[in-house]
Amino acid sequence: MDEPLGGPDQYGSDRVFVAIASESDAPDETRLKALEAAGHPVLRLSIRHDGLGAEFFEWEFATAVAGAVLKINPFDEPNVSEAKEKTRALLADYAARGRFDDDPPDPDPSRVRNAVSSIRPGDYVAFLSYLPAESGIESTVATIRMALRARTKAASTFGLGPRYLHSTGQYHKGGPNTCVAFVLTAEDETETAIPEAGYSFSVLKRAQALGDVQALEVHGRRVVRLHFRSAAAAAGELQRIFTAALQ
Repeated sequence: MDEPLGGPDQYGSDRVFVAIASESDAPDETRLKALEAAGHPVLRLSIRHDGLGAEFFEWEFATAVAGAVLKINPFDEPNVSEAKEKTRALLADYAARGRFDDDPPDPDPSRVRNAVSSIRPGDYVAFLSYLPAESGIESTVATIRMALRARTKAASTFGLGPRYLHSTGQYHKGGPNTCVAFVLTAEDETETAIPEAGYSFSVLKRAQALGDVQALEVHGRRVVRLHFRSAAAAAGELQRIFTAALQ
């Protein structure tokens, strides 16, 4: 989950931990034994440096098994296609009118606070970012995820859009309704036209974000879109909003 391992009291009862040891590295046994003593399942695996190909197969197989348990088909993603259809409709409308019907409110701690208050055992939080990877947003989100874990014991994920649409996107919309999603967008500083399309890459990215928000809402997911006036200011603003919301 890209987060430091915490103590047993920081996790809900919906966790399974996989400890991976290699020829040159091993997990912290003291922390693992504490998790086991608290009743959390811990699976131990050993890998060899020359077994990278086997690891690809093992985790691809594990993804299929997890999909079956969660009642989603990782080989058929109808809800990902649904988000694509909404994106195409948004782009067609933009090409015809030159604008989106999109006037997002300023980021509001109260909306975040309400979403966090709705988290129940078994829920998870998804941060879905359409901000530049170099904006510092990932480290800021990592700090927020730790605070949320301490407050709610909920699992959390971080995904870069539109990449996540083709991986965890099906789970967000087609899996169990346990997702609380924060979709992060900002005004782009540059515009690069897509030849013969009638819109820019910036517009395409915005349509993909809006299309996924619409698809999440159609399936009754709790979704909060946080739109920032600039990507450069997004990390600081996001930290401020969540600090206020979690007080």
